[in-house]
Amino acid sequence: MPLNPLTVKQMKDGTLRSLRLQGQPLDQRDWKIIGNFLRVTTSLRDLDLSFSHGSLEQLSDAIKQNRSLTKLGASQLVQDHNITTLLDIVKANPGITQLNLNNCYMQGQGVNTLARFLKSHQTMTHLSMDGINFEELNPGFDRGMGIPKLSTLSKALTDSPNLLEFSPSTPEFDSICTANKLAVDGLLKAAKDAPDQLTDKQVESIKTRMPAFLHIAETQTRKADDIAQLLVNIEDRAASLGVAFEFPQRYADRATALPRPFTPSADKVDFSTLKAADLAKPEATPRLYKAVEAGQVDELLAFMKQEGIKMSAEICLVKAAGKRENVIQLIARQGKLAAVMNVETWTGDPRGLKQAVDAVPAREWQRQMKDIPADRLITQVNAASFKEAKRPKVQPAGPR
Repeated sequence: MPLNPLTVKQMKDGTLRSLRLQGQPLDQRDWKIIGNFLRVTTSLRDLDLSFSHGSLEQLSDAIKQNRSLTKLGASQLVQDHNITTLLDIVKANPGITQLNLNNCYMQGQGVNTLARFLKSHQTMTHLSMDGINFEELNPGFDRGMGIPKLSTLSKALTDSPNLLEFSPSTPEFDSICTANKLAVDGLLKAAKDAPDQLTDKQVESIKTRMPAFLHIAETQTRKADDIAQLLVNIEDRAASLGVAFEFPQRYADRATALPRPFTPSADKVDFSTLKAADLAKPEATPRLYKAVEAGQVDELLAFMKQEGIKMSAEICLVKAAGKRENVIQLIARQGKLAAVMNVETWTGDPRGLKQAVDAVPAREWQRQMKDIPADRLITQVNAASFKEAKRPKVQPAGPR
């Protein structure tokens, strides 16, 4: 089998980031192995099929299902007759934002088809088309009807918000790429320096320029967790502005394990004159929720202890009208899970406990409760699960 044994090993252990198949005489067994790998991998970023004729057709369905690729090499593979195969792949897998089409033999139909696609799908950050003779005339019966010049593509990409590099270089393309780089650099700096100050216009621009935004962030920041945290901060700001934000697929899993930023509300609760019955009032925004939202968790716990009130699932799951998070989720944001979820404060309701546990990411439980002595943990929660970064296992009521 021509596939390198080390490559096969990296496929299996999930560490392969770049796969280059140029010139390898692959058989059906190899195509099947590669196809199965492409469907499930989360590590592969760069796939180069250049000079491997027929590889686009062999792997088309698998690449469409992939969600980790960012770069696809197809040098000398694309012609007018199969340009739609390539574009169908990119349409189905929007994570692919870098294309190498060097030395592809595309004539008028192929270039026009590509231009129309790029005009309506503005996600491409890098496009290389060196070695294509844009000035060549169609042969014989088409004499006099030249293949569209490079200007056909520059017109299609004039308003592209994500294009960062294009070759062959021209003044038109250089101008487009430079403007995009400056715009993304400004958005990235704003998101890093003060994410809570982003305007709705900036958030919308980040959404529009997300492919370029991610590429530059990955080039500058490199650490995946830092980028995921940056995106979490942007998502949080978008939510506060009422702007929909679709989290990039390849960072979604990492994001669930990261803390959400917390900005306390300025509208605080005065506990000095409060009565226990008033915690649930008014109905639309209970004082209980209002206190947690204002960062008054410690004051709330002291008041509840004074009034003989214990934490329950009913309290944990309270969510004010128009808000996206409930009480326990806001408590988790503030790093207060250990103060709230222990034997002194919890009522001991195992069914309700499971509801409260499921509302917060498993990693957050581990982060905040791993150092709590076992005798202070709620009796219905398996202490070991906190230490192992797993979602706490809810056990039957009663002592361990």
